[in-house]
Amino acid sequence: MNTTQIKYFLAVARTLNFTEAAKKLYISQPALSKQINVLEKELNMLLFIRDQKKVRLTPAGAVLLKELPKFEEHYNKIIHKANVANAGNDGELSIGILE
Repeated sequence: MNTTQIKYFLAVARTLNFTEAAKKLYISQPALSKQINVLEKELNMLLFIRDQKKVRLTPAGAVLLKELPKFEEHYNKIIHKANVANAGNDGELSIGILE
């Protein structure tokens, strides 16, 4: 699972609509469906129940919807820290005062 797949999964899970999620992601609905299928195969589990006009989360999908935003937030913090360190703005500064 990569960060793009996480973003795609979360968009579909939050809207429960592939077409609406695809519009929000600025990609085509078939491309989004393909990526979700790839993710489901990679994880070896169904994440969505697709009926004629409905999309619902499976129990596994519900767990991912609950937990992945926490992971995404933590991942973004890690990347931010790495960018700060890369810019040379990381470290400690000790200041002393002499009388």
